[in-house]
Amino acid sequence: MQAVNPYEILGIKNTANLDEIVSAFRRKVKKLHPDTNPKSQFNSSEFNYLFKAYNFLKNNNNRKLYDDGKIDFCGIYNRYKKRENNKEENLEDCYINKINKNKKFFNRKFVENYIKSFLNNKKILITKKIMKNTGKNSIISSKLISIPFELSVSGGYKEVKLNDENFLKIKIPAGIKSGQIIRLKQKGEISLDGSKKDLLIKIRVDRHKLLKRDGDNIILDLPISINEAIIGGKIRVPTIDGPKEIIIPKGSNTGKILRLKGLGIQKENNKLSGDQLIKLFISFPKKIDKELEDFALNWSKKNYNPRNAL
Repeated sequence: MQAVNPYEILGIKNTANLDEIVSAFRRKVKKLHPDTNPKSQFNSSEFNYLFKAYNFLKNNNNRKLYDDGKIDFCGIYNRYKKRENNKEENLEDCYINKINKNKKFFNRKFVENYIKSFLNNKKILITKKIMKNTGKNSIISSKLISIPFELSVSGGYKEVKLNDENFLKIKIPAGIKSGQIIRLKQKGEISLDGSKKDLLIKIRVDRHKLLKRDGDNIILDLPISINEAIIGGKIRVPTIDGPKEIIIPKGSNTGKILRLKGLGIQKENNKLSGDQLIKLFISFPKKIDKELEDFALNWSKKNYNPRNAL
């Protein structure tokens, strides 16, 4: 029965570095050539073992947890896994079942083409049919990163920690949104043929505690006091370009919008930018004192009714 120790599967020591892991994987794969090992379901299964062990040990987080005894080769923390019939299943069966369940992931055609590519010292030819069986991730790596709201607006640079523990400084274009992807050529993990995959960086923009985005504009909901609404005044407000002073017009009501030109989203290679829109709303104190209550009672005698037009 196959060993479930990834080091044993690849025939390496647990002190092997990444280059040694890749070399061992390539040596093992060459032995699966059809001329020396007739095509059978066993070949596909063995290739799956090698591929799983190779990917498992390439991931530094997996490897550290495994070496520390915190996870097993199945990626679970417990010594045993429960079956549906409540019988215990050992780790070896667990991993074999995972392979058998996904045995179509690498079909014979892919294994044969892949091994021949090594013997011919050529990169594997990725056809549409092979792509369908191996998935898009065979030629790309992906990573999700979070960036501050301010960086998404103005653009700049951010250091990203990769799976191999190295850091990569990437350029963030101004105006980028959550869900957008930055593609970096040959900056990803090592692929099956030993070349570098492209790295897809998916962006998630953190929420700002005060500002939010609406298209190319930035929105600020600004509370104002009753006296500011009635007699107006000057107020300093936050913007992406630092605090700015604005004037609250006399008689400003809830819903009134003030505009700061050019303080919105500045897109790359685009001279036009959005604006910052400041939406006013009148904020009452949590506790109404007698002075304010008396003022409201006296004001009500003037018979002002804002619903007369309804």
